Amino acid sequence: MSLFKKEKQFVFDTSMFIDGRVVPMLKHHLMGGKLVVPAFVIRELQALADSKNFIKVKKSQRGYQALADFKALAIQLGYKIDFPEREYVGLSAVDDKLVAYCMAEKGVLVTLDEPLTKLAVIRGVAVLNLDQLLLDVKFNIRPGDQFMLEITEPGHEEGQGVGYRDGDGLMVVVQNCVKVLGRNFLNKKVTVIVRRMTRITTRPIIFADVI
Repeated sequence: MSLFKKEKQFVFDTSMFIDGRVVPMLKHHLMGGKLVVPAFVIRELQALADSKNFIKVKKSQRGYQALADFKALAIQLGYKIDFPEREYVGLSAVDDKLVAYCMAEKGVLVTLDEPLTKLAVIRGVAVLNLDQLLLDVKFNIRPGDQFMLEITEPGHEEGQGVGYRDGDGLMVVVQNCVKVLGRNFLNKKVTVIVRRMTRITTRPIIFADVI
């Protein structure tokens, strides 16, 4: 099912406003449907503003400005936008509240937060992670993709091998391929299947398995 059907609710977390790219996302129509910013997300921005930490205060200022621009642009473009008040007994963390809201409303969570993304996916919530979307578009790599790779060196953990993808030179960490279960593919070409891709350094890293 597409994430971009008009009846979908897109639920935004704090990281999207602190980052600021939420405004060009809206400008380029990367979402369709109802836009939702729960009140507890705005309160999290306020908590940053009330902090004595200078960095947190600057983040809140950036977040509030992005939120204001986002709201104005949404109204200009004719989007439905809502700031619902919703309380969850027994839940104090904003991440838990976001997941609970999306589960109840069948909303799509829009975030840049990797731990929140993992939590939401585990709970069965649809997630639009902007960083992951940009990685997918730029490098055209998705979980389940397969390609040939030469394992050139062992990894940091037992059994891991490391190779570099032809064309873009991206590092690929391959599990259980060096001196594990009788297999040793060091300095050999093997077919691997992508499990996930993440940005740990300035360039993304692919994690894969030998087929």
